[in-house]
Parts: sequence; structure tokens; C-alpha cells
Amino acid sequence: MRCDLITPATRLQRATKRVQDRWFETVETWDDSISRKFQERYLDPIVPQMQLTLAAIHELLQVLDDAIAETRDEGA
Repeated sequence: MRCDLITPATRLQRATKRVQDRWFETVETWDDSISRKFQERYLDPIVPQMQLTLAAIHELLQVLDDAIAETRDEGA
């Protein structure tokens, strides 16, 4: 039995994309020093953090797959 981490990872990717899309729409009408500070403080860190999180999820999936395969091999 495999833990489903793909679905939440996909949701995370989509949510991040939606935030980025909404922000691009927002800065069309709100483009001043406050909006730039907001972007730098809150939005700019999201994409790199999401990439690190997704990489960790994929690594965890590989570890789980290896453990499952090892367990099956021992039981055979």
C-alpha cells in the first residue's frame, strides 16, 4: 500500500500557480513600494520553498517505494 503524496503535491503546485497568477493581476493596479515589499517578503519565497517541498516529497516517495520493495523481497 502506497501513501498518496502525489495528490497533495499536485494541489500545492496548482495553488502556488494560482497565487502567482492572482498576484500578476494585482500588480497591474497596485504597483508601489508597499506592493514590492509585500512581494519580496511574502510571495518571492513561495516558489523556491515549493520547489524544495516537492523535491522532498519525491525523495520521500522513492524511499517509501524502496522500503515496500524491500519488504516484499523479504517476504517472498
